[in-house]
Amino acid sequence: MIKIDDSGHADIKKNHLKYFEDHCLSLLKKYAAQKYKIVHEKKVLEYLRDSYAQVLIGSPKELRDVIKEIKQLTGGHKFSQKTYQKMKLVFNYDSFSKRSPGEKGTNWGGYLLTEKLGVGLCPYCNRQYVTSLRISQPRKKGTPKSLREGQTRATLDHFYDKGRYPYLALSLYNLIPSCKVCNSDFKGSQEMCSQKYLHPYEEGFGSHARFTVIPKASPGRAGQPYDVTSLLGGNDRFQIGIRYISPDPKFNHRAERNAELFKLVDLYNFHKEEVRELLQKTQHYSEDYNDIILSQSGSLFNSREEVARFVVGNYPREENYGRRSLAKFTADIAEELGLLKHLNK
Repeated sequence: MIKIDDSGHADIKKNHLKYFEDHCLSLLKKYAAQKYKIVHEKKVLEYLRDSYAQVLIGSPKELRDVIKEIKQLTGGHKFSQKTYQKMKLVFNYDSFSKRSPGEKGTNWGGYLLTEKLGVGLCPYCNRQYVTSLRISQPRKKGTPKSLREGQTRATLDHFYDKGRYPYLALSLYNLIPSCKVCNSDFKGSQEMCSQKYLHPYEEGFGSHARFTVIPKASPGRAGQPYDVTSLLGGNDRFQIGIRYISPDPKFNHRAERNAELFKLVDLYNFHKEEVRELLQKTQHYSEDYNDIILSQSGSLFNSREEVARFVVGNYPREENYGRRSLAKFTADIAEELGLLKHLNK
């Protein structure tokens, strides 16, 4: 799992808040002004009316504060079906999700949000690309519609399930751009919280949860030292695993929960071919050889990091993991095998 960089979110927050103010706020004010048999439901709607900006564009920590406040107001009781439906109408994710550029009024919606976020890879798995692309061109006579237009984008996973938290259905930091496999096939409506799982806008695996090669000849072991050459060839004498090595046991527990939920170990064991290639490279690339590449390449390579990317076949540094599929996996395994120790000097 990789962390999402939200350093450029100022305009996104502005557009997201404006969308709610233009399309949803008047309905929220209407519902908050009505009478309710259950007193705490009116208090919740009044709180949402007064705190809508925090609900819409608040940080993950602020969303946790919203959840805590509403639990206090309700005493932990569920909403009546009528009030629940009102919140679904106000924080209408289906309407927002379907909006596309070119519609009347503001264009802001699911497509433009994912495009502006610029997240190119699923942060949960770092395997699947989630490119935003829209094709629209003048139709020629007799041309099928499917050949002239269409669009694709990341799915938007609700970290806090919108069924349980309808008031967070449009919250910016509750909409995680992700692939269909992680969002629909594995997570579904599984309840998540920051106490049990890593939130992609706050944390990634980083250096504290690392992919590793586990030789079958010594089950249960992970990481070096082991005989690399024994794993060469077209054999299947190893497994891919994850080592949780943070000094914080709570982090390790949450990271492990993420890996289990999104079936990361199972999925990454389909990438043994990439490991075999890295194993072969460890036998070929030495410190002297890397120096030769850098010195004789002219302007082709300008740094050891560029040589490392060439040799490893992916980005070796964490800040670039979101740029190419399998980047963290490749970097972790390459470092474990010793392939990066010369390249990063």
